[in-house]
Amino acid sequence: MESRFDPLLQDHRYHPSARHGHPRSGRRRRTAASPRQYSGWLVVTHRFHPPAGRRVEVLYSMKHGGGRMFVVDTGSGARTTLPLEWTDRGPAPEDRRVAQESLVELRTLLDALARHCADRSEGGGSS
Repeated sequence: MESRFDPLLQDHRYHPSARHGHPRSGRRRRTAASPRQYSGWLVVTHRFHPPAGRRVEVLYSMKHGGGRMFVVDTGSGARTTLPLEWTDRGPAPEDRRVAQESLVELRTLLDALARHCADRSEGGGSS
């Protein structure tokens, strides 16, 4: 009876995946998202971005810092980069407003800081 044991297959350098030039390294196989998944058009929802509310063409997308970024054509031939959260493809923006009391406290703090800075500049910088 012939043995089917092949000592070369036990060495990672001779693993079947190595014949494609990729030695077995324990790394997971990466799969790319479908190009169509992020292509097409989107609407800029970030209200302070210049093309806010406009529909723009997605040129391509990429992962960046744990998130998705879109490179879009702004219509004038210029390109800009938008995070997913600033588009209609991201989560719905929350309508959170700052309480009036918090704004009053912030103003009090800023006034105190401005007085402190003015006192330091008039007094020669010592505190």
